[in-house]
Amino acid sequence: MKKIILFSSVFIILFALTACNAEEAAPPHRTESLATTQTPPPSGGQTESNVPTVPEPPTAPQPPRGLQPEPEEMFTYVFDSELQGIRLTKYHGELTQVKLPDEIAGHPIVAINGSTFIVGHVTDVFFPDALVEFTWGGGNLADDPPHHLVVPYGVTRLGRFGNHNAAATIRQITLPSTLRYIHPLAFSRYSNGHGVAFTSLTRLSLPYGMEEINVEIFGSLSHIVTIDVPDTISRIRWSGGATQARGLSYLRQTGWYSAQPDGVVYFGRIAIDWKGDMPPNTTVTIADGTVNIADSAFSRTGLSGINIPDSVTRIEDGAFAGNQLTSVTIPNNVMEIGRDAFANNQLTSVTIPDDVAFVVATAQIEEAPRAEPVEPARVASFIERWAFSNNPLDEATHARFVEIHGY
Repeated sequence: MKKIILFSSVFIILFALTACNAEEAAPPHRTESLATTQTPPPSGGQTESNVPTVPEPPTAPQPPRGLQPEPEEMFTYVFDSELQGIRLTKYHGELTQVKLPDEIAGHPIVAINGSTFIVGHVTDVFFPDALVEFTWGGGNLADDPPHHLVVPYGVTRLGRFGNHNAAATIRQITLPSTLRYIHPLAFSRYSNGHGVAFTSLTRLSLPYGMEEINVEIFGSLSHIVTIDVPDTISRIRWSGGATQARGLSYLRQTGWYSAQPDGVVYFGRIAIDWKGDMPPNTTVTIADGTVNIADSAFSRTGLSGINIPDSVTRIEDGAFAGNQLTSVTIPNNVMEIGRDAFANNQLTSVTIPDDVAFVVATAQIEEAPRAEPVEPARVASFIERWAFSNNPLDEATHARFVEIHGY
């Protein structure tokens, strides 16, 4: 069983002590060049990556001897068809120590809504091991403000935030290494993603093993000055319908972003933005080790040249759109190029490795099927159909697109 404990001065949601448990590589460094002058990268990265390692406990704490599971009639719940189990929404009992049953109505308890334990008398909660989604709802904490929130080990999903009244007192959040998804509104005070709730939280350590993050989680984390990003994160997103400007605005409002120097801004191994004014005739060299160039990262900055390292595997939608690029070389390891990635430039030539075949989509990336690679390609890479639209490509380049890709 997993356990939540509330102390008189420190509120700890404790199922098992945990922290990010992997050593992370140093983030890429900023490097840009003006005209043909190359500037070496600085000695330090832009994102903190020295996350302390704390071993995961082999077993969860056990409830007191004799404590019996609460009967299912003490809970309001629904069946979660996606997680194939019970989602608790409210506790109606009077116990101060609550042990949850392993099952309700023949199904395991897999998720806890933030509203479940918003009651003042509950001090300890023991959860079943099947729990995969957790949302903190706190309790009546006026006389007992929490400072440290520990999300239980074994949880893979952090749900939407459930109690904004106590959030301002939380000074530290520990996320388990099992976590793979954070809801865009996990830390948000309001449904639109705005509202500063966690005003005392200045550092967030994302767990090793996460592969992507929705930057809208920072909508209520403007006081964050340090973000620990593991090298497993290779993609950032924002919710459907949000523009790139709105998506990045969540990060731009943080103390972390304010502390970044002008130039290329890196979120771990992702190039996400150009900060400050770009001088005329600028050629940017993306740092070695970068794996992703984010949506619209360099869009309409006036960029004249770009050097992309072999470590990059994905160039997102609109990454270099609307600039002054006249030529570009696509590295060997690029596997995806998004919609309008290089659109509306002055490109006359695009250099693609001879042994790489790009498959051109007829729709957006998420909707288009992958075609068979063209021989003798060793890599079947994926390029959105309009990635190089509105460019004066020379005849040789254009002919190659037509011959290989049906572009």
